[in-house]
Amino acid sequence: MIPFDTRSPFDPSGIRIGEFELIEKWGEDASSFLFLANQITRSRQVTLKIWKPEKINDPDFRNQVISMGEKVAKLRHPNLKKVHTIGKSKGFRYIAMEYLKGHGLRIVIEEEGALAFNEALKFLRDISSA
Repeated sequence: MIPFDTRSPFDPSGIRIGEFELIEKWGEDASSFLFLANQITRSRQVTLKIWKPEKINDPDFRNQVISMGEKVAKLRHPNLKKVHTIGKSKGFRYIAMEYLKGHGLRIVIEEEGALAFNEALKFLRDISSA
């Protein structure tokens, strides 16, 4: 059971999950919630992904998530967010990643429309080098 109401509108300010204090809910998908959070022990903002209990309690899904997270945490590339920590607190499993200001490519396309060919090519080069 999630100890907070995740329906919109939702103000997560002040809720703590382990060493993280939630600031703002950014979104959710079928398996997880995404938040901006403060990592209190490091005095930094992070992107915090918290998996939904109904998904993470499935042993196969949980093992896949943990394995993938551990592999991604080892990667270092300018076009990839750094994984700071993978953890568990109060029954929640989470991954804390580097917080990067700005919008992701999906948001840019939604707000500005299709990219010009040269701009799309630049993104493809960056993505393929990761």
